[in-house]
Amino acid sequence: MNTPTQITLSNSLVINQSTTPQPNELSQLPDEVLAAKNIQFSKDSITLDVLIDRHWQTLRLGTANAPQNLQKIASANIQLSPDGKQLNIMPNTTTLTLNQPVQLQRLLNYVSTGTEVQSKPLDVQVVVSPTPKLVINKLNASILINKEVAQLLITEQPLKVVVSTTNKGTQLNVINRFADTVHMQPLSQAKLTKLLVALLPSAQLQATPKLAILTHPQKSGSFTTPITNQQVSELPNTPIKVNLI
Repeated sequence: MNTPTQITLSNSLVINQSTTPQPNELSQLPDEVLAAKNIQFSKDSITLDVLIDRHWQTLRLGTANAPQNLQKIASANIQLSPDGKQLNIMPNTTTLTLNQPVQLQRLLNYVSTGTEVQSKPLDVQVVVSPTPKLVINKLNASILINKEVAQLLITEQPLKVVVSTTNKGTQLNVINRFADTVHMQPLSQAKLTKLLVALLPSAQLQATPKLAILTHPQKSGSFTTPITNQQVSELPNTPIKVNLI
């Protein structure tokens, strides 16, 4: 959710849960725009971490009127109205870029094996007609090949494919039962990325002090990638659904 949201507060009391719990007047908080993260909505309240005087403080606000079915917001800028009764929430969009070959290889490993450090050959089928292609079910992928290659590979079945990503690009190595390479073919980084994204429609992300952790409800294990201090401050420390593009 990246559209601004306005919440009506039920009163001017805030509970600071980061230290000894005690009520604080909402009107005493700075009236400028503040950074917030881990924003969660319940029926009658909103809980969020707010950066005040360079320290994160966990606050819970009672709400009198809030949009229904709001999802958790990873990070946002917030601002109180002058009368302290309205809270404006302007969600941030945080982008993590995975464009290094080693990152794509680890993501491929995670998708295909459940662990980012383990790679293994994948089953592959050869289709000769009407369109010659390699079918890799694990990646939900169809890779076009020419007819002569398809006819040759049919005689070598059963086959497996090793997908490897280096600085020179992504390559498919088709191997036979004796682990001999019988066909090699390049695969564009854009094509590989598109395949991997399509296999993670319900991915969730959370941050630790040094890493972002990507998980999927239908997969064991996780994928991790280093993040900056700025990204740590913007990302949630509990899992939240993310969009992969």
